[in-house]
Amino acid sequence: MAKAFYSINDDVFLIDAGWNQVIGLAATYLVKGEKTCLIDGGTREGSKDLLKSLEALKVSFPDYIVLTHSHYDHTQGVPVIREAAQKAGRDIEVYAHESGIERLADQSFNKVFDEKTTYYNIPDVHPLKHGDELDLGGNQLKILDAPGHIPDHIVVLEENSQILFTGDAIGAQYLENYPLPTFMPPLFNKTDYFKTLNMVKNIEFHGIALGHYGFYAHEAATTLVREAIATAEMWSQLLEQKTYQLADFNELFNDILRETALNEEILRTADFEVKPFMLRTMMGVINSIRRVLGKHPLAVSDQMFPEFMKWTIKGYQESSSL
Repeated sequence: MAKAFYSINDDVFLIDAGWNQVIGLAATYLVKGEKTCLIDGGTREGSKDLLKSLEALKVSFPDYIVLTHSHYDHTQGVPVIREAAQKAGRDIEVYAHESGIERLADQSFNKVFDEKTTYYNIPDVHPLKHGDELDLGGNQLKILDAPGHIPDHIVVLEENSQILFTGDAIGAQYLENYPLPTFMPPLFNKTDYFKTLNMVKNIEFHGIALGHYGFYAHEAATTLVREAIATAEMWSQLLEQKTYQLADFNELFNDILRETALNEEILRTADFEVKPFMLRTMMGVINSIRRVLGKHPLAVSDQMFPEFMKWTIKGYQESSSL
């Protein structure tokens, strides 16, 4: 079962971002030196719990927030955290790649994901570029360009433990030994994505911290990168062979199943916990009825993976048309 936060080592902590009210779906990371830095700002709906987790870790507010990229699920907690800090007389310095400053100042590009949602803008962001280092005092964070998922993506290498925070640059992993490629709209670039995968493969790291989801150490981290490359190549080949429409997500899903050991039962083993009590109760009632009818219980993955397939098709096709 996923936890709200846990310690990776004395300096680095994973904090669940609470995306879509589901635990185990998105992570932020706290890095400590003499000063503290939050890697990614998480989601707006998870921001209050994020602040509680920081308090439990004896960090009222981080000194810095470094955003791996400008997508809403990594940024929308920032305005809430900033506002809370300002009320307490604290200022938080926010950093992101220099090419993402305009997209952070105008977050409306995220409406491709949900036209009805309000996305809050993030002004006053300090620009970063490839090779920059952020000094935490006794620990350093090195910034590396990692475009592809979106042009302003960076990965962050923590010096003391050689942990690489990859955001969405190399994919997501909710299932054991099956990384999911993050071919997401609206600014995905497949050429840059594969360049970034191969760049990460050549970095000397001792662990990888994914935005979606979790920490992988030593050999598991090396295996993760190798499998992320192989999986992305396979999905890319399928998407090149056929012109899938958004409504064809089931067809893409079935094609992927035929090419791999992945299957629907494995998808339902993904470790997700729905947070709100009423929603958990509702799912329990629905699944009780489904069992009586002889149907498999619904899991969070039944909801998540069809949407993931739709965004994969859209992101990849938009990149192919560039």
